Amino acid sequence: MSTEADLQAWTGASGRDWDQLCQAYVWNLCDVFGSAPVTYPDALAAYYATPIEGWDVNVPAGACAFFDIGAYGHVGWQVDTGDAMGSGRVSVFWGINAGVASITDYIARTGASFLGWGWTNGVNSLPYTPAGSIPPPDDESEDDMPNGYYAKGDRAADVYWIDQATGKRRPVPKGELTAAQSYNNATGGKTGAGYVATMSQADFDAIPVQADQ
Repeated sequence: MSTEADLQAWTGASGRDWDQLCQAYVWNLCDVFGSAPVTYPDALAAYYATPIEGWDVNVPAGACAFFDIGAYGHVGWQVDTGDAMGSGRVSVFWGINAGVASITDYIARTGASFLGWGWTNGVNSLPYTPAGSIPPPDDESEDDMPNGYYAKGDRAADVYWIDQATGKRRPVPKGELTAAQSYNNATGGKTGAGYVATMSQADFDAIPVQADQ
């Protein structure tokens, strides 16, 4: 789990100029502090691959915020004091053209439109601990203790374990994806794009995991 102090310290230590590299900045944060299996070419590509949870500019800490601006869009990761982003239009600089700005300040400065927020950057994730919260014990993690299943579409990138208490997600391996598709078919579901299904971990554990596709 990362904190705002962790992200700020890494940004300053990186020594990199993040101007015009907002998606690369977010990807690096995920790579260092979470999981970053996919390198999206730009912020809009990551947006289209992200399950959007809300459209209110009051984005919760730990969520990924997307904006429509220019040809490639813009993206940042919400922390306690604002949206951490690679941009020269921030209010507080953590490094070279990177730092934090509120969603409304960034929109006012750039004329961008807010596209919404999700808990991931496509399939990339950044576990985050807001200030004042209590992190889980060391032997309990979201990856080790999923308590539900969320299947959307029929590609590995669209399927997640989901913690039903927090809404946090992680990608599901291909072998588990095959089992999820079998479950959907057995219960009269479908695996086409846009289909959403949930199952308990007990139901999931009862399904023989098939070979990777």
